[in-house]
Amino acid sequence: MGGVWSRRALVASGVAFALVLIWFAAALPDRVPGHFGLSGEVNRYDDKGIFVAGMAGIGVVMALLFGAARWWMPRLPGSVINLPGKKARAYWTSPAHRDELNAIMASAMETIGVFVLLLLSVIVLISGVAGLGTTIPAWVFWLLTATFLAAFVGCLIPLMRKTRVPASAR
Repeated sequence: MGGVWSRRALVASGVAFALVLIWFAAALPDRVPGHFGLSGEVNRYDDKGIFVAGMAGIGVVMALLFGAARWWMPRLPGSVINLPGKKARAYWTSPAHRDELNAIMASAMETIGVFVLLLLSVIVLISGVAGLGTTIPAWVFWLLTATFLAAFVGCLIPLMRKTRVPASAR
């Protein structure tokens, strides 16, 4: 979750999402799958323009939210930062360690943003493939959900380790 890597990965995932949306807008018919049931069947069709605009809007909001973490983290008062344990909160929100916490958290937010934008990209791809006539098996949705959750947990575990109070400060 290094700062340079996470920023580059966030930009790359944003570009990938934009390219998927461009493909979708160019290749799909006017009515596109907008929602799928638990068994993988399409249970709602949407106007392509509305679908693309909605997904683009969600993607922009997510990219800005996660991408601006290096700006908004330092502006958060320490009182709204929740860390496991009073000692960790006191340590990391103190002026001596706050900049390091901001960098750790911003990098984690950027990494989570990568996962969110990639999830959105795959959702658009699935809708596009289904819109072109391919039946999407239900296991694809379950695998996508499990993969996203595993990636999210995989980001949280190192974050929790990085925000422990160092042994020298206990």
